[in-house]
Amino acid sequence: MNGIQQSKFSFKNKNNWSNNRFAWFYAILILILSVLLGVLLKMAGIYETMGLRSINIFFITIGFFALIWDYKRTKHQKLDFVDAFLLCARTGFYYCLLYLPVILVYLSVSNSELQLVEAKETFNNNFSIIAIVFSTYIETVSTVIIIGIV
Repeated sequence: MNGIQQSKFSFKNKNNWSNNRFAWFYAILILILSVLLGVLLKMAGIYETMGLRSINIFFITIGFFALIWDYKRTKHQKLDFVDAFLLCARTGFYYCLLYLPVILVYLSVSNSELQLVEAKETFNNNFSIIAIVFSTYIETVSTVIIIGIV
């Protein structure tokens, strides 16, 4: 094809991954782990005693540390603070883009969950559902920024 080489995607060969691919991969990984933990806690019956947003802090932190560790290990490049923060910010932005639809779909599918959120959410029982979702989302965005700086 006239000298144009197409690179094949490989999970094993991360040397050729762009920063964008690293960010999307880890954003999806953090989202999957957050959802799985939420499902496990829901099945154990202890999810209702926690604030909805507190589960994600752990996985965002671990995900960002794993992202930086994997990036440095794979690329063998010096990564200064600003570059690391921008990589974490990009990953956090992608995570937030994926996280909002998950919250909205989950709450729209299960009417009993909406009532449970209204009754047990720690913000304020007078909030509407969209206000609860929005405040949960804003806390997730601020968590991503703070953890990215750390």
